[in-house]
Amino acid sequence: MTADEFAADEKTQDSVVRCLAVLGEAAWKMSDTLKRQHPTVPWLLVGGMRHRLVHDYGAVDLGTVYRVLREHLPVLIEQAEAILRTLKPGR
Repeated sequence: MTADEFAADEKTQDSVVRCLAVLGEAAWKMSDTLKRQHPTVPWLLVGGMRHRLVHDYGAVDLGTVYRVLREHLPVLIEQAEAILRTLKPGR
């Protein structure tokens, strides 16, 4: 989806904002130990994005949301998958 298509599609915007908010909440709740073990993950930025989306929704910059979606989310997904591979089953 292009930036223009994203800007014109309110349903997709709402879905993406909601998913990023859930992701940020999950990141915020990760244990301090896990965060220290994986310092390259931008934990504070992910949680801060959630805070901005949830509490400043009237001021959400959709260009920033789109950039996060296209540029930063793929990296975060790779980092999360790498973390999951290090965890023992059942944890």
